[in-house]
Amino acid sequence: VDAPCEDGWFLRRLHGGFTCVIFDPGIGPIDLARHLPVDLEIVRLAPQERLATPGTCLLFRPDQHLLGRWRKFDALKVRNAILHCIAGGVPP
Repeated sequence: VDAPCEDGWFLRRLHGGFTCVIFDPGIGPIDLARHLPVDLEIVRLAPQERLATPGTCLLFRPDQHLLGRWRKFDALKVRNAILHCIAGGVPP
C-alpha cells in the first residue's frame, strides 16, 4: 500500500535496489553501503504518523516488499537482514 510523502508518493522513493528508509532526517551519515555486496540506498524522511513514528527504520527488498522494520536504525541489523536475504547468511 502506497502513502503520500512530502514530495510525492512513498513507493516512488524506492528505486529498484535495497532501500533503507529512516524516519529521522537528523540522523548523521551512515557508512553501511560499502560493507555490502549489493547496492543499498538510504532515504531519510521526516516522521509521519501514517507511515512510521520518529526513529523507525524500514528495509525494502528490490521488489518493494518489506524485509525488516525496527523502531530505531541499527546498522548491524540492516546489514544482517540484507545478507540473510541474498545468501542465507546471518539471520536478522
